[in-house]
Amino acid sequence: MAVSSARRCSSPPSTSALAITALTAASAQATSAGGTGSAKNGGFDIPSSALVRPLGEIPAGSCQGLLVSGCNTGIAAFMPYTTPGLGVPLGGIGAGSFMINQSGTFGPWNFGGSQGTSYEVRSLPQAAFHVREQLGDQPASTRTLATDGPHDTSLPTIRNWDDPLPAWNTLHEGDADYSALYPFGWITYGHSAFATDVSMRFFSPIVAGEEKRTSLPVAYFDVRIANNTTQTANVSTMFTMPNVPAHEGRQPATVRQGLSSQERDDPTTGIHAVTLSSDSDANTPDAYKSEWTIAADVGKNQSFSYLTSWDANRDGSDVYGQFSADGALGNTALDASNSAGAIAVSATLEPGESTVIPFALTWDFPEVGFANNDTVWMRRYTQYYGAQTTAQNDYAPGSYPFHQSYNIAKDALVGRDAALKDVLAWWKPIVDSPKIPASIGAAAMNQLANVTFHTDLWENGLVRNSVPVTKRSRG
Repeated sequence: MAVSSARRCSSPPSTSALAITALTAASAQATSAGGTGSAKNGGFDIPSSALVRPLGEIPAGSCQGLLVSGCNTGIAAFMPYTTPGLGVPLGGIGAGSFMINQSGTFGPWNFGGSQGTSYEVRSLPQAAFHVREQLGDQPASTRTLATDGPHDTSLPTIRNWDDPLPAWNTLHEGDADYSALYPFGWITYGHSAFATDVSMRFFSPIVAGEEKRTSLPVAYFDVRIANNTTQTANVSTMFTMPNVPAHEGRQPATVRQGLSSQERDDPTTGIHAVTLSSDSDANTPDAYKSEWTIAADVGKNQSFSYLTSWDANRDGSDVYGQFSADGALGNTALDASNSAGAIAVSATLEPGESTVIPFALTWDFPEVGFANNDTVWMRRYTQYYGAQTTAQNDYAPGSYPFHQSYNIAKDALVGRDAALKDVLAWWKPIVDSPKIPASIGAAAMNQLANVTFHTDLWENGLVRNSVPVTKRSRG
């Protein structure tokens, strides 16, 4: 795979332009602008042109009528598959990205590099949002905001992804509506799942004409809970995330060892976080000094709690049991694995009150290796956090401090309102245009997701290269 020249993006072969992503093509055939009626818009302004599907109701796929062969090979590739259930990708251009799929889980993935011959159809069973609610003195209930994944045994495993962890109380198919109009996605949860009105908006700061925010490894999640009952509601939202590599089961194999985790907070802004890191001399470039941060902007009438570690390799009952007990986490570690972290934000809502909890997921996987990791580049976003380049577009050794995911998260949450405003500034004129049919605007927006999901690298300097450079004529 060719890597980019200075200040350009590197993309997969031309077949990627035909790929089925987000909610286009086959997926769109089963959508309706009116939704399923299982939930309202949850207080968010969801345009009527957004494509809507019932959460978890993913139709069977097909290998018929494809433009290219290979559907049954078991290779995902960037091909025009009629893959159902895909969703809105999150992440900056060339920063690595993943989808929030129509099960509500995190995947498929594309972080590019030597292992990036195709996107990875996997989800993270440990990554999810969870809501606990208690009305008055009634028994409390906890639900995980996701359904099981698709299990279409008639097609290759590349069409399927994992369920959330087995100890979690997941949603049933149709308990929510999934809406997509890139770069935004929304999930609105019906009263079959909650007594309060619960909804979530997710997006990344893709700002037209601006390199910085458009390149950042940032995913925003705004969880809104409105108490439209007649009783006081005690509500809590938990965000769980594993300390995982960007690639799994690919060659050359990713090595990501030396896991650690820590709680972070900024008293001046009210931003609290847990950072999940990896440091080992054995790590491969795609995992070198890499980390994840889950963060929340905690309001005055909200409380924050966290776990720096719980066991991502078990059934999830350890973290779930603590959260379900009273909606708070223990501000400690449940084990020494550093394999997963969790944060939670709680609030008390009187009848008629509502609250929005801004969460962010950020990551710092700054290096990308190609050609069996013999060629290594820095990602574009690193230039905004210290990385410098020489006149020859080489990375200046030692200039990037690494471990920047918390600083990225803090900046993202401080700038959330401005980011939302600036995304809407280019998006709404297209979505709301009286000259553009709604169906065309929706197709254009959701097809634009290809730019994020299929861009392997937007580079910021060559770290090293041992591959001989050959000059070829364009004649």
